[in-house]
Amino acid sequence: MAERDVLIVDDDAQVGDLLCQIFGAAGYPCRRVGDGGEALEVFKVWRPPLVVTDVLHPGITGIELLRQVRAVDGDVAVIVLTGAGDVMNAIESVKLGAHAFLMKPINVDELLITAARALERRQLLIERRQHQEPYGQFQEPDRTALGRAALAQRDVLILVVEEDRQIRKLLQQIFDSAGYRCLLAGDGEEGLKVFRQSRPSLVIADLGMPMVRGGKSVRDAGIRLLLEIRQEDPNAAVIVASGNPDVKIAIESLKLGAYAFLMKPVNAYELLITAERALERRQLLIERRHRQQAYGQPQADPAQRTVLIVAVEEDRPAVRDVVRAIFDSAGYKCLLTGYWGRGLKAFRESRPPLVFIDLRTMVMGHAGIKLLREIREEDPDAAVIVTSASVDPKIGIESLKLGAYAFLVKPINMDELLITAERALEHRQLLIEHRQHQADT
Repeated sequence: MAERDVLIVDDDAQVGDLLCQIFGAAGYPCRRVGDGGEALEVFKVWRPPLVVTDVLHPGITGIELLRQVRAVDGDVAVIVLTGAGDVMNAIESVKLGAHAFLMKPINVDELLITAARALERRQLLIERRQHQEPYGQFQEPDRTALGRAALAQRDVLILVVEEDRQIRKLLQQIFDSAGYRCLLAGDGEEGLKVFRQSRPSLVIADLGMPMVRGGKSVRDAGIRLLLEIRQEDPNAAVIVASGNPDVKIAIESLKLGAYAFLMKPVNAYELLITAERALERRQLLIERRHRQQAYGQPQADPAQRTVLIVAVEEDRPAVRDVVRAIFDSAGYKCLLTGYWGRGLKAFRESRPPLVFIDLRTMVMGHAGIKLLREIREEDPDAAVIVTSASVDPKIGIESLKLGAYAFLVKPINMDELLITAERALEHRQLLIEHRQHQADT
């Protein structure tokens, strides 16, 4: 079984083929079937780690398929696709152990982000079990119970940042009923202050709330709060909510590190299940880091996970803020600067292994290309990723000729950026090891 195999179950051939194309383009091997019964037989033989299924299809339903594949393999990650009016089936699927449900029509970015997190959660649970089993510690979590997740911390603080007082109190009642302790804030500025004082494990933030900076109201206040919280505490779990069905805002919040985006009015069951999963993921990631520290498992050298981001501020959210949030969420140490002169100075002072350059925001013609050239002359091992809103192939080709590892066209895709960064650093390390080996022999 490959760790990225995906079984697609949808009786609509066009939809199924489109899903296979999306996953295939992202590097996931796919197989599509249109019947629930056939899907179960394929699953038993193939055992893919991820199943993406529609709720309604011939043979057994998506809900019954979910129940049966999880009976065969309790580790399998399942994503359920539903229509907008099928909320009850969606909630039922999550109660039965689905990682998530997505409403049709499907957004490509949301689907791929959800798939990546589903597989991550599956791997974290397997690692945790493998670590605990030799010591007789492992207990299978009750995935159907609300408010009693075995893996989530029980005595946790949840911060609710919501402008509407009635909604704020309602959310507090929901969390109180599940045994959580709640803190409340009415706007982004107050929310950030409470977060810094109390360091809650989970934050529920309204994207449409006001926020003031320097006496002025800030646009996209919910996004700004998400950015600041994630920068101060990468372990913080954040769920964002909005009454505005703007897909772009939802995807942006997920790319910036939010665990989930919920539409208002929020369903109590959906909220509690999502909260449990967010806390579970946070705890599993912390446990993994502790295991690595305690048992000497390989960890990335912090110095080798430093990235210099060279980009000036633009309309909110700034490109460099978005890029920084993406790198922060993956555990990188970020250095920020604008313009090529400052970028070169920062590079000389800190010698980061990875540099991200926004070509379009450079103010002196081809200053970004000039910065790339000078960095590569000073340190041929430096890994450099460049980006631009321009789709002119000449710019990309020139940067690659000068030694850039990759050229990315805006808007920045989180998965593409992180995968490119990992490969750039891997390539850099291989070149260094190759040179050292040649010198020794």
